[in-house]
Amino acid sequence: MPRTTFCGNLGYRFDADQVELQADIAGPCGWPTQGQWALQLWADETVKVAELPLGQLEADAQGLLRVSGIAAAQPPAGDDFHRMSLKLVSGQPGDYAELHDQQTFGLLQSFAQPRLLGAVSCQSSGEEMTIEVESIRNPRAAGNLSGTLALELWALDAPYAGTSWSGTPVASLVIGCLDGQASLERNRFVVHAAPWPADRELTLMLREWTSAGYVTRDYRLLEQPALAAPVAPVQELEPVPAAEPAQESVPVAVAVAVAVAVEVEVATAAPAQAVAVAATAVDSEPAQSVPSPSAKAEASAQRVSINRASAARISSLKGISDKVAASIVAHRPYSSLDDLLRAKGIGIKRLEQLRAQLEL
Repeated sequence: MPRTTFCGNLGYRFDADQVELQADIAGPCGWPTQGQWALQLWADETVKVAELPLGQLEADAQGLLRVSGIAAAQPPAGDDFHRMSLKLVSGQPGDYAELHDQQTFGLLQSFAQPRLLGAVSCQSSGEEMTIEVESIRNPRAAGNLSGTLALELWALDAPYAGTSWSGTPVASLVIGCLDGQASLERNRFVVHAAPWPADRELTLMLREWTSAGYVTRDYRLLEQPALAAPVAPVQELEPVPAAEPAQESVPVAVAVAVAVAVEVEVATAAPAQAVAVAATAVDSEPAQSVPSPSAKAEASAQRVSINRASAARISSLKGISDKVAASIVAHRPYSSLDDLLRAKGIGIKRLEQLRAQLEL
């Protein structure tokens, strides 16, 4: 039985939160026009970006038809590149169940959307939540003012992938509008937080007001926040004896405990890397051992380069999925290991777990 398919030209063009879809369609002469038809634009076969209802189609004597129109666009959140495809479907509005043809575009597509950049973290203290975001940026052209931006913290039932979700709202705040090519740096927000289930996926979303309401533009998967607590009093550590030679290892542990406690308290002023560096430096002082050149070479050979390794090699690391590895590759180049925080799925805790296995 002859099929109804795409033929000739087809394409799409974005204009802010709208997209123009166009396609040439061919079918058998006198092909039936019963039912409703539509064009759908998809990203990565997982996100329906736009849908253009066509109604009942009327082809010419040769069975050819050209259709075009403008539809509301809802691109996936984040700044990753996506494989776009156009689908010809039929059925009923809201349920176009029959797929007649699909064409995938060769070039990858990214979207200029407000973004969360750098380190993102949160800390809980009673009914308050402290949210820290290194940078919030609008990458659109200068003069292209964003819609009203808001931060929303959710406890999701499943890991968020930039599409629809279900979960429990935890906290939210309105930031305001941000001009194109402008950014907000070193942000620290203290907001009221509702209780949430501990086994959920804590996710911070950057959302923008559009003609379709608030839509998600970027997001970060977060570790469950630590409860804020006062720094351990130094007086409790001072009684530890340090005079006898046999006790020399005790002050070393004390020094590490004090350094970590202080860094946690002033996390807004110093990067998390300072904690790890300080602890490592103190731990290594008593040994004073210098690794042999062969040991250094062996350790270096086992590390994975975040700038040169393939996505497959990166995904072989424990805790790194194929999607996270692809995000790491997409955000290259990196000038330091801490730059990995730009990649989706990499938080401070996971970076510290992987640091010994990575190199530039």
